Amino acid sequence: MPALRIEKLTKTYGSFTAIESIDLSIPDGALYVLLGPSGCGKSTTLNCIAGLEDATSGRVLLGARDITRLAPHQRDIAMVFQSSLLYPHLTGIQNIRMGLRGGKADSAEIEARISRTVDMLDIAKLLTRKPGMMSGGERQRVAMAKAIVRDPSAFLMDEPLAALDAALRQSLRADLVHLQKQLGVTTIFVTHDQVEAMTMGDMIVVMNNGRIEQVGTPQEIYEHPKTRFVAGFLGSPPMNFIKGHLVLIDGAPVFRARATDIVVPVALLSQFPADGREVELGIRPQHLGLSDERVAGSVPATVYAVERLGKENVVVLEDEEKRTLRALTDPATSAKIGDQLFLIANVAKGHIFS
Repeated sequence: MPALRIEKLTKTYGSFTAIESIDLSIPDGALYVLLGPSGCGKSTTLNCIAGLEDATSGRVLLGARDITRLAPHQRDIAMVFQSSLLYPHLTGIQNIRMGLRGGKADSAEIEARISRTVDMLDIAKLLTRKPGMMSGGERQRVAMAKAIVRDPSAFLMDEPLAALDAALRQSLRADLVHLQKQLGVTTIFVTHDQVEAMTMGDMIVVMNNGRIEQVGTPQEIYEHPKTRFVAGFLGSPPMNFIKGHLVLIDGAPVFRARATDIVVPVALLSQFPADGREVELGIRPQHLGLSDERVAGSVPATVYAVERLGKENVVVLEDEEKRTLRALTDPATSAKIGDQLFLIANVAKGHIFS
């Protein structure tokens, strides 16, 4: 039985639908990441699970219990927010103990939980400090300890790393995943950051406009996106899209964009016959090559900018229709702004979207 199950969950505000008929089953002990842009409904979904928002319709089940209409404190769920939400006048240990108020554990068990959690998060030096004497990362660790000592059936985390600097986010990312696997508690982590999603989640749930677009492992989502939105949202730099038509030439399927004809592997055409329909060819930047000379199937473009990242360069180009395209190249590339080049796509690695 799934540890957490969402059935046809819908939340409306007047005439606005924030989330619409969401179905999701999360196995016991898994870490699922809700990923999507601002306003896609991921935090609203989390708030409905936590009981901070009343669902308009649908159900939330934790194990065999229907918790849809229970008060937040009755759901056996702990939540960590972007802001650490610590009491500023209390020390670290006092804040942690606040998470246990109203619980049924005896004093010996409480002390054992606290000791275990302090060791896991390595926060012994923070117990006597007040939040004003802690860094952002330290406050977030204490907030996590406050949630962990409750020993909940599920954790909900709403962008807990968003307010931290890049280096600290990277460090805490690894710590959170390690900690979640140690605890084995079912966890939902909300983020708009695709790097966090790819590096942390057992499964990624991509959301857009209040609906789930795709659920899969990080590799599945990246390599086999089911929709154009998923393909464009996952990946940095993002996937390139070129509009054209699928046609048959001498019996072979061809993607035709303006004066350029690109032969398409039959494997990419399982959904779309080459009947002249308008489609988009999606190619990731690492699958675009650059050439000084025009060859069959190449697309002419002008270098707009070169982003030098040390280990690689991102060459930003404009094609004849003023579309922005990006290619990943070796750091030694000599491309300069204004250069006229030709893009060669590895179409076997591409995707066709209607």
